[in-house]
Amino acid sequence: KKVELTGTIGAAGSTALQPLADEAATEFMAKYPQVSVTVQGGGSGTGVNQVSTGAIQIGNSDVPAAEKLEDKSLASSLVETKVAGVGYSMVTNKDVGVDSLTLQQIEDIFAGKVTNWKEVGGKDEKINVINRPASSGTRAAFEKKIMKDVKINDSVGTVQDSNGAVEQAVNSTPGAISYLANSYLIG
Repeated sequence: KKVELTGTIGAAGSTALQPLADEAATEFMAKYPQVSVTVQGGGSGTGVNQVSTGAIQIGNSDVPAAEKLEDKSLASSLVETKVAGVGYSMVTNKDVGVDSLTLQQIEDIFAGKVTNWKEVGGKDEKINVINRPASSGTRAAFEKKIMKDVKINDSVGTVQDSNGAVEQAVNSTPGAISYLANSYLIG
């Protein structure tokens, strides 16, 4: 017996997961045309906090919900389901003149200690750091896995609100460097 579903579903959160969520929404709506599914970004923190308050039904996050919830006591009321693993890469503007960086060099750049590409073997050009906001799971993963105990210097560079905005900014900003979900890498 075919089940007829109707209604609306709202999803928001991680822009690293947004391409997957968009595809799932498209396929779901094709199977159940009486259901409207909207998918928005906003960062992992936005997703888990909006779902915890009932504003949306699905909060997309690429880190555990408890890491991004404003009210940690709500974590036990959420159901977390792992749907994918998200890889991240360091990305630079194509003209910086550097093919690889060490972990120490990356830490020094994002800490604001290294400010010119010539200091790490590139051309004489200012490094333009592009970060994600504190609500971003991509940033949380970068801080945890790459920066570890080294604090990001937020006074260096700019902040972009989504992986898509980071991709565009790195491509169009001379001397740019950032971290980006692999779902946004263009071969």
